[in-house]
Amino acid sequence: MEEINECISQRTRLIIVNTPTNPTGYVYDEELLNSLVDFASEKDIYILSHEVYEKFVYDGEFTSCNKFRTKFDKIITVHSFSKTYGMTGWRLGFAIGDKSLIKYVIKLQTYMNACPPSTAQYAVLHALSSPYVAEVVKLNINSYRTRRDLIYDLLKRRGFSVSLPRGAFYIFPRIPLRVNSYEFCKKLLMSQGVVVMPGKAFGSGGEGHFRITFAVSPKLLIQAIELIEKFVSYYNQ
Repeated sequence: MEEINECISQRTRLIIVNTPTNPTGYVYDEELLNSLVDFASEKDIYILSHEVYEKFVYDGEFTSCNKFRTKFDKIITVHSFSKTYGMTGWRLGFAIGDKSLIKYVIKLQTYMNACPPSTAQYAVLHALSSPYVAEVVKLNINSYRTRRDLIYDLLKRRGFSVSLPRGAFYIFPRIPLRVNSYEFCKKLLMSQGVVVMPGKAFGSGGEGHFRITFAVSPKLLIQAIELIEKFVSYYNQ
Protein backbone atom coordinates (compact mmCIF):
# COMPACT_ATOMS: atom_id res chain seq x y z
CA MET A 1 0.00 0.00 0.00
CA GLU A 2 2.91 2.36 0.65
CA GLU A 3 4.11 2.11 -2.95
CA ILE A 4 0.59 2.68 -4.28
CA ASN A 5 0.15 5.67 -1.99
CA GLU A 6 3.33 7.22 -3.40
CA CYS A 7 1.83 7.02 -6.90
CA ILE A 8 -1.45 8.69 -5.91
CA SER A 9 -2.03 12.37 -6.64
CA GLN A 10 -5.03 14.70 -6.63
CA ARG A 11 -5.56 13.77 -10.28
CA THR A 12 -5.89 10.03 -9.59
CA ARG A 13 -9.37 8.71 -10.36
CA LEU A 14 -8.87 4.98 -10.87
CA ILE A 15 -6.76 2.06 -9.65
CA ILE A 16 -6.52 -0.88 -12.07
CA VAL A 17 -6.20 -4.37 -10.61
CA ASN A 18 -5.37 -7.46 -12.69
CA THR A 19 -5.89 -10.78 -10.92
CA PRO A 20 -4.87 -13.41 -11.87
CA THR A 21 -2.19 -11.32 -13.46
CA ASN A 22 -0.92 -11.22 -17.01
CA PRO A 23 2.06 -11.70 -17.43
CA THR A 24 3.25 -13.05 -14.06
CA GLY A 25 0.33 -15.27 -13.04
CA TYR A 26 0.20 -13.64 -9.61
CA VAL A 27 -3.12 -13.96 -7.75
CA TYR A 28 -4.14 -11.29 -5.23
CA ASP A 29 -5.26 -12.83 -1.94
CA GLU A 30 -8.29 -11.66 0.03
CA GLU A 31 -6.24 -9.79 2.62
CA LEU A 32 -4.40 -7.73 0.01
CA LEU A 33 -7.59 -6.91 -1.91
CA ASN A 34 -9.34 -5.93 1.31
CA SER A 35 -6.50 -3.52 2.12
CA LEU A 36 -6.65 -2.11 -1.40
CA VAL A 37 -10.41 -1.55 -1.17
CA ASP A 38 -10.00 0.20 2.20
CA PHE A 39 -7.30 2.39 0.68
CA ALA A 40 -9.45 3.27 -2.36
CA SER A 41 -12.41 3.99 -0.10
CA GLU A 42 -10.34 6.35 2.03
CA LYS A 43 -9.09 8.18 -1.06
CA ASP A 44 -12.48 7.97 -2.84
CA ILE A 45 -10.91 6.38 -5.94
CA TYR A 46 -12.56 3.87 -8.27
CA ILE A 47 -11.19 0.34 -8.58
CA LEU A 48 -11.29 -1.39 -11.97
CA SER A 49 -10.57 -5.09 -11.49
CA HIS A 50 -9.66 -7.13 -14.57
CA GLU A 51 -10.72 -10.70 -13.70
CA VAL A 52 -10.87 -12.51 -17.04
CA TYR A 53 -8.58 -15.32 -15.79
CA GLU A 54 -10.70 -15.93 -12.67
CA LYS A 55 -11.17 -19.66 -13.38
CA PHE A 56 -7.46 -20.21 -14.01
CA VAL A 57 -6.27 -20.49 -10.41
CA TYR A 58 -4.07 -23.47 -9.55
CA ASP A 59 -3.10 -22.87 -5.91
CA GLY A 60 -5.53 -21.50 -3.34
CA GLU A 61 -8.78 -19.76 -4.18
CA PHE A 62 -9.71 -16.78 -6.31
CA THR A 63 -11.12 -13.69 -4.59
CA SER A 64 -13.08 -11.20 -6.66
CA CYS A 65 -13.23 -7.52 -5.82
CA ASN A 66 -17.01 -7.98 -5.97
CA LYS A 67 -16.74 -9.50 -2.51
CA PHE A 68 -16.12 -6.04 -1.06
CA ARG A 69 -18.85 -4.18 -2.91
CA THR A 70 -21.07 -3.91 0.19
CA LYS A 71 -18.54 -1.66 1.92
CA PHE A 72 -17.37 0.26 -1.16
CA ASP A 73 -19.52 0.73 -4.26
CA LYS A 74 -16.92 2.32 -6.55
CA ILE A 75 -15.75 -1.06 -7.83
CA ILE A 76 -15.99 -2.21 -11.44
CA THR A 77 -15.07 -5.77 -12.37
CA VAL A 78 -14.41 -6.89 -15.94
CA HIS A 79 -15.04 -10.49 -17.05
CA SER A 80 -14.69 -12.43 -20.28
CA PHE A 81 -15.93 -15.68 -21.81
CA SER A 82 -12.90 -15.85 -24.11
CA LYS A 83 -10.51 -17.56 -21.70
CA THR A 84 -12.71 -19.91 -19.69
CA TYR A 85 -14.75 -21.22 -22.62
CA GLY A 86 -12.17 -20.99 -25.39
CA MET A 87 -14.08 -18.24 -27.21
CA THR A 88 -11.07 -16.10 -28.02
CA GLY A 89 -11.89 -13.71 -30.84
CA TRP A 90 -15.61 -13.71 -30.13
CA ARG A 91 -15.14 -10.62 -27.94
CA LEU A 92 -17.81 -11.50 -25.43
CA GLY A 93 -17.68 -10.33 -21.85
CA PHE A 94 -19.37 -8.23 -19.23
CA ALA A 95 -18.74 -5.71 -16.49
CA ILE A 96 -20.23 -5.44 -13.01
CA GLY A 97 -20.59 -2.08 -11.31
CA ASP A 98 -22.94 0.46 -9.84
CA LYS A 99 -25.94 1.25 -12.07
CA SER A 100 -25.08 4.94 -12.10
CA LEU A 101 -21.79 4.12 -13.83
CA ILE A 102 -22.77 1.12 -15.95
CA LYS A 103 -25.37 3.17 -17.82
CA TYR A 104 -22.52 5.24 -19.27
CA VAL A 105 -20.56 2.09 -20.10
CA ILE A 106 -23.59 0.84 -22.05
CA LYS A 107 -23.73 4.09 -24.02
CA LEU A 108 -20.06 3.83 -24.89
CA GLN A 109 -20.33 0.17 -25.88
CA THR A 110 -23.41 0.79 -28.03
CA TYR A 111 -21.65 3.36 -30.19
CA MET A 112 -18.45 1.32 -30.45
CA ASN A 113 -19.81 -1.99 -31.74
CA ALA A 114 -23.61 -2.07 -31.20
CA CYS A 115 -23.83 -5.66 -29.93
CA PRO A 116 -22.22 -9.09 -30.35
CA PRO A 117 -23.85 -11.52 -32.83
CA SER A 118 -26.81 -13.48 -31.51
CA THR A 119 -25.16 -16.82 -32.35
CA ALA A 120 -22.29 -16.05 -30.00
CA GLN A 121 -24.71 -14.98 -27.27
CA TYR A 122 -26.63 -18.27 -27.54
CA ALA A 123 -23.33 -20.18 -27.37
CA VAL A 124 -22.41 -18.36 -24.15
CA LEU A 125 -25.85 -19.06 -22.69
CA HIS A 126 -25.32 -22.77 -23.33
CA ALA A 127 -21.82 -22.66 -21.83
CA LEU A 128 -23.11 -21.04 -18.65
CA SER A 129 -26.02 -23.44 -18.19
CA SER A 130 -24.57 -26.78 -19.33
CA PRO A 131 -23.28 -29.22 -16.65
CA TYR A 132 -21.25 -30.91 -19.39
CA VAL A 133 -19.43 -27.68 -20.25
CA ALA A 134 -18.75 -27.08 -16.55
CA GLU A 135 -17.02 -30.47 -16.34
CA VAL A 136 -15.00 -29.73 -19.48
CA VAL A 137 -13.83 -26.46 -17.92
CA LYS A 138 -12.63 -28.34 -14.82
CA LEU A 139 -10.71 -30.79 -17.00
CA ASN A 140 -9.17 -27.92 -18.94
CA ILE A 141 -8.03 -26.18 -15.76
CA ASN A 142 -6.40 -29.40 -14.54
CA SER A 143 -4.66 -29.68 -17.90
CA TYR A 144 -3.36 -26.13 -17.59
CA ARG A 145 -2.11 -26.88 -14.06
CA THR A 146 -0.14 -29.85 -15.41
CA ARG A 147 1.39 -27.69 -18.14
CA ARG A 148 2.15 -24.95 -15.60
CA ASP A 149 4.08 -27.44 -13.49
CA LEU A 150 5.85 -28.81 -16.56
CA ILE A 151 7.14 -25.51 -17.92
CA TYR A 152 8.15 -24.28 -14.46
CA ASP A 153 10.18 -27.46 -13.93
CA LEU A 154 11.73 -27.23 -17.40
CA LEU A 155 12.86 -23.65 -16.78
CA LYS A 156 14.14 -24.23 -13.24
CA ARG A 157 16.17 -27.28 -14.28
CA ARG A 158 17.86 -25.13 -16.91
CA GLY A 159 18.82 -22.46 -14.41
CA PHE A 160 16.24 -19.79 -15.23
CA SER A 161 15.17 -17.43 -12.46
CA VAL A 162 11.39 -17.73 -12.45
CA SER A 163 8.44 -17.68 -10.05
CA LEU A 164 5.70 -20.30 -10.05
CA PRO A 165 2.52 -18.66 -11.43
CA ARG A 166 -0.55 -19.30 -9.29
CA GLY A 167 -2.99 -18.35 -12.02
CA ALA A 168 -3.62 -17.40 -15.68
CA PHE A 169 -1.59 -19.32 -18.30
CA TYR A 170 1.65 -17.38 -18.51
CA ILE A 171 5.07 -17.64 -16.93
CA PHE A 172 7.54 -14.75 -16.72
CA PRO A 173 11.19 -15.86 -16.46
CA ARG A 174 14.13 -13.51 -16.17
CA ILE A 175 16.35 -13.16 -19.24
CA PRO A 176 19.73 -14.78 -18.45
CA LEU A 177 21.60 -12.54 -20.91
CA ARG A 178 22.80 -8.94 -20.98
CA VAL A 179 20.29 -7.81 -23.58
CA ASN A 180 17.01 -5.94 -23.33
CA SER A 181 13.78 -7.88 -23.64
CA TYR A 182 12.94 -6.67 -27.15
CA GLU A 183 16.34 -7.68 -28.49
CA PHE A 184 16.15 -11.05 -26.76
CA CYS A 185 12.71 -11.87 -28.20
CA LYS A 186 13.59 -10.67 -31.70
CA LYS A 187 16.81 -12.70 -31.87
CA LEU A 188 15.09 -15.77 -30.40
CA LEU A 189 12.40 -15.52 -33.08
CA MET A 190 14.83 -15.00 -35.95
CA SER A 191 17.25 -17.76 -34.95
CA GLN A 192 14.98 -20.42 -33.42
CA GLY A 193 11.46 -19.58 -34.58
CA VAL A 194 10.17 -19.30 -31.01
CA VAL A 195 7.69 -16.50 -30.30
CA VAL A 196 7.64 -15.01 -26.79
CA MET A 197 6.66 -11.57 -25.49
CA PRO A 198 9.20 -8.99 -24.27
CA GLY A 199 8.69 -7.99 -20.67
CA LYS A 200 8.98 -4.30 -21.54
CA ALA A 201 5.67 -4.62 -23.42
CA PHE A 202 3.99 -4.83 -20.00
CA GLY A 203 5.65 -1.72 -18.62
CA SER A 204 9.09 -0.67 -17.45
CA GLY A 205 8.89 -3.08 -14.51
CA GLY A 206 8.80 -6.00 -16.93
CA GLU A 207 12.15 -5.21 -18.53
CA GLY A 208 14.64 -8.02 -18.11
CA HIS A 209 11.94 -10.69 -18.44
CA PHE A 210 10.02 -12.43 -21.21
CA ARG A 211 6.57 -13.99 -21.20
CA ILE A 212 5.78 -17.54 -22.27
CA THR A 213 2.25 -18.87 -22.62
CA PHE A 214 1.61 -22.49 -21.68
CA ALA A 215 -1.71 -22.56 -23.55
CA VAL A 216 -0.15 -25.03 -25.99
CA SER A 217 0.57 -28.76 -25.95
CA PRO A 218 3.19 -30.20 -23.55
CA LYS A 219 5.12 -31.47 -26.57
CA LEU A 220 5.37 -27.96 -27.99
CA LEU A 221 6.38 -26.55 -24.60
CA ILE A 222 9.24 -29.02 -24.30
CA GLN A 223 10.40 -28.25 -27.84
CA ALA A 224 10.24 -24.50 -27.23
CA ILE A 225 12.24 -24.64 -23.99
CA GLU A 226 14.90 -26.77 -25.67
CA LEU A 227 15.21 -24.17 -28.44
CA ILE A 228 15.37 -21.32 -25.91
CA GLU A 229 18.12 -23.18 -24.03
CA LYS A 230 19.99 -23.69 -27.31
CA PHE A 231 19.70 -19.98 -28.12
CA VAL A 232 20.93 -18.89 -24.67
CA SER A 233 23.89 -21.30 -24.81
CA TYR A 234 24.90 -20.06 -28.26
CA TYR A 235 24.54 -16.42 -27.23
CA ASN A 236 26.79 -16.96 -24.19
CA GLN A 237 29.65 -18.36 -26.28
